[in-house]
Amino acid sequence: KEAYMASMTNVRKYEDVGSIPSSSRMDAHYRRYPILKYFEKWRSGKPMPKNYIFFNPEFLVKHYGLRGIQYGNWVSQEDRFNYTAALGIALYDLKTVLGLKNKSLGLYGKLGIAFGARGRSGALAHFEPHTYAINLTRYPDDPAVKALKYGRILKRTPIIERKLFAGGIGSFAHEYGHALDYFVGGYLVKSTGHYALSQGRSTRTRPDDTLIKRKDARGLMELLLNKIIWQSEGKHSRYYKNLLEQLKKRGMNSDYWIRRNELFARFFEQYVAYKLKRRKMGNVFLSKSKYVSFVYLNDAELKKLVPTMDKLMASIRKAMP
Repeated sequence: KEAYMASMTNVRKYEDVGSIPSSSRMDAHYRRYPILKYFEKWRSGKPMPKNYIFFNPEFLVKHYGLRGIQYGNWVSQEDRFNYTAALGIALYDLKTVLGLKNKSLGLYGKLGIAFGARGRSGALAHFEPHTYAINLTRYPDDPAVKALKYGRILKRTPIIERKLFAGGIGSFAHEYGHALDYFVGGYLVKSTGHYALSQGRSTRTRPDDTLIKRKDARGLMELLLNKIIWQSEGKHSRYYKNLLEQLKKRGMNSDYWIRRNELFARFFEQYVAYKLKRRKMGNVFLSKSKYVSFVYLNDAELKKLVPTMDKLMASIRKAMP
């Protein structure tokens, strides 16, 4: 753990959180409506412990051993509170379904979370392997931004569900899948020439017979991706064949959709949603399909791969310090 903590890289502005302004619209809102009832509009399941301060950034950083939580300049104080609370609930639910320890979930001080601070053009959310930062973009058309632009008095509406499915909301499980892939491959189950368990941006489809015989997380990742891509020797799975056909038909020529790390991350977000549902839980902030349907497995295909993913998660938990 000490080695992981020592390897942390400085990332700008993981600070400036503040509190809800007294007598603000959000302050009045939460005095009228219980805070948990408010967030239950998009989260369902077993209640969280009363001592779990899900809306406090300092608590979350310490509880999960996160590197920090970063906010962009255009994210209002009210929205910082909303996003932080949503993150706290998402982390609690993610820990529940993955079975990881608190500090393991935070990748032992490596993982940083950013809201509207590190966005990329055209991306609703992304993971940075070089900084281990997950960024979720804020919703578009922020009234606060428009008000500043035209010099009007700011009248923010401090409710996250007004743009519930906009921006990076719903993408956290996908990006966390990337983080887990790179962390385990880079620090716990190393292999010469391959950083991520999935082998990152590689578009390799041919099975690695030597790798697939390994019983560790790297071998299980190879097995999982092999099952996603192939039905039998020389015959693509229905999912992968349809994926290639639809990409060609729609002129989606980027190799992004068939990179091994993206195949895994899309499966991972489906796996998390499946596990939540099995526990009679739901969390739209954590997992909500953001792409066209053909890039995802269907329910039957997903269910068939769950046992392999369960074994992979068990191997990851075993490899964690």
